[in-house]
Amino acid sequence: MENSRLLFAFDKKSMKGAFYVPFFMWGVALLGILFYASMEKDYYNHFIIVQGIFLPFCCWHLVYRYSELLVHGAEDTLFPYYRKWFFYDIARYGILYSFLLIVLLLIIGIKGGGGAAVFDNITLAHLPVLLLFYLFGGLALLFMMRSVELTLAIIFIYTVIEVVTLGTSGLPWPHIFIFLPPLPEDPEMTKKFTFLLLTTVSMALYVAKKIRLF
Repeated sequence: MENSRLLFAFDKKSMKGAFYVPFFMWGVALLGILFYASMEKDYYNHFIIVQGIFLPFCCWHLVYRYSELLVHGAEDTLFPYYRKWFFYDIARYGILYSFLLIVLLLIIGIKGGGGAAVFDNITLAHLPVLLLFYLFGGLALLFMMRSVELTLAIIFIYTVIEVVTLGTSGLPWPHIFIFLPPLPEDPEMTKKFTFLLLTTVSMALYVAKKIRLF
């Protein structure tokens, strides 16, 4: 617990105001759920808000934190430190983002009358995997692009286009969001979830290799 406080304090000091951006976007998603989306007209808009506004920013903190490894001449010095704390960093931010996600889902449930009718198993499985996709995807892009600005630009341009087009255009690809209530018997939904899961695992392994865990 003490280590968590110290690491979060270090991140806040090094990132300054940028540290609070994901929390601001969580607030925007919360407002959208409370005042924009309608249970009567299209209840799935609540989940689109979570996917398109909050979850993309789950890459934010780790992209900034690990960008220090890209400073010229600092890699050999810093790699042992970041390798030591890698799993801890993933755990603490994964838990933080998961808690914020659960709060949004609880609010959606309360808004829907306190029942489980607004939830389905596919969506409940998809959202945590999408969180991990952005968590590891941000780091993977950072190590490939070697630029914080370019990494975040690619992620957010992709997300904006995907949400605006509702995943109906050829680009961007792949289509990882769900925009309509999913049907368990839909083979396309199975393909999408499987692809998202395999891509997330692949990116996690790529990041682990770049951190020199193996």
